[in-house]
Amino acid sequence: MTMKLVFDAIGDQIRDNQFAILINKCSDAFRRKLVKKDFLEVFHSSCRQRKIKTTRYVHFAPAIRKLEDADEKTVPLDAETSSFLNHLPVAEIDSHKLQNVSIEDYEALLRKMDETTKQMDTMRKDAKAAKEEMRLVVAQVQQQQKEAQKKAQALTMKSSQKIGLEWMLAQMDLHNWLGSNNLIKGYTVSTMKAGEGKDKVYKIMAAKSNG
Repeated sequence: MTMKLVFDAIGDQIRDNQFAILINKCSDAFRRKLVKKDFLEVFHSSCRQRKIKTTRYVHFAPAIRKLEDADEKTVPLDAETSSFLNHLPVAEIDSHKLQNVSIEDYEALLRKMDETTKQMDTMRKDAKAAKEEMRLVVAQVQQQQKEAQKKAQALTMKSSQKIGLEWMLAQMDLHNWLGSNNLIKGYTVSTMKAGEGKDKVYKIMAAKSNG
């Protein structure tokens, strides 16, 4: 809308690629994700629809954190931005050929810009709230996973202890049975693991003593 008002005032005194556009305060994340070729295609198409001139001179200046909320402070520009400004196209504008711009259109532009700014602020706040909510959900899921893992470990240990106890009781019962039937005299009792798995199987062997 701002470009439209400017070109309405200038008229045909500027041709394509005789002006430049600098978009400032671009975040590092935005600049990394930006595909400039795709942006220019959309930008040129939008300009043609509005019947205004286009340009290939477009630069996305990075946000400067040192200037955030600062008053009367200056810092050197980055090399890329400096190079862009030093190679801008030049055009001469005859002030006598300028057209009047409707004040109603300008005020409508200001209202639109104010509405857009408020919408962007709301979107940023919503995005921040959604990010925090997602962080809490992830933290909750991770905590539940830890608790489930602890319970599983506790059950496994309890099961192992139960199996060990049952095996010991079985050994004691066998020993008592052999003794009560007078079979233990002259023999030694040993155990051999017969298999692996969830339930361990033991084979009881009786070997005649050499004594």
